[in-house]
Amino acid sequence: MLLRFGLRKRCLITAPLLTNIHRKKYRQHTFLYKNWSIEQWKNIAFSDESYSLVYYCIELMGRWGNCREATENKLPPTTTAGR
Repeated sequence: MLLRFGLRKRCLITAPLLTNIHRKKYRQHTFLYKNWSIEQWKNIAFSDESYSLVYYCIELMGRWGNCREATENKLPPTTTAGR
């Protein structure tokens, strides 16, 4: 009957709540970086970008070589649009 109306059964997924330790660490983190400039934030590789940066590094250094030497001044600029 419900399928005829486009309704489907769903299961509730619960996530763990934040503890006082999580809140304390979050406050410490925000206090540490609250005075950073936009230029400093542009140098950060966010988790959604890190996968592509790793493979970009591997591509640059080829089969033999050092990742730091290969990527020095060659990494693509990070994007901050929409953040």
